[in-house]
Amino acid sequence: MTRRREQKIQRFREQKANEVRLAELSKLVESEHSDEEVRREFYLVTIKRWISTALEDLDSIHMEKGMLEQMADSRLNQSNVKAPDKPRPCLEPLKPIIITRDKVQAAVFGAGYPGLPTYSVEEFVQQRYGDMQIDA
Repeated sequence: MTRRREQKIQRFREQKANEVRLAELSKLVESEHSDEEVRREFYLVTIKRWISTALEDLDSIHMEKGMLEQMADSRLNQSNVKAPDKPRPCLEPLKPIIITRDKVQAAVFGAGYPGLPTYSVEEFVQQRYGDMQIDA
């Protein structure tokens, strides 16, 4: 565990150094007077950077693979072990509600609903504005 940690710290330090060197080399490569040795070193540092990234990704994949295998094992163990069935509590069947009072029936079914219109829109306008003429 500590060896893996030391390797990861060492790779991190190398990656930071490579990024600094890559920034310097990229400026030199963009200039017109860059020689072949500078370009070669630029490409080598770029390759080292991507190798470092790939190794980190591989480590992450191996760790995730282990976690997924543990999850699969735990699900398999849980499906093999069944929990004891608990007896269901006996519930009484619900009784239907029957409306038998006249007042309640009228409110539900009849014209007892308070939102029914009492007159039309034209009657409202006539009552509100009367015979007033509107110039359009």
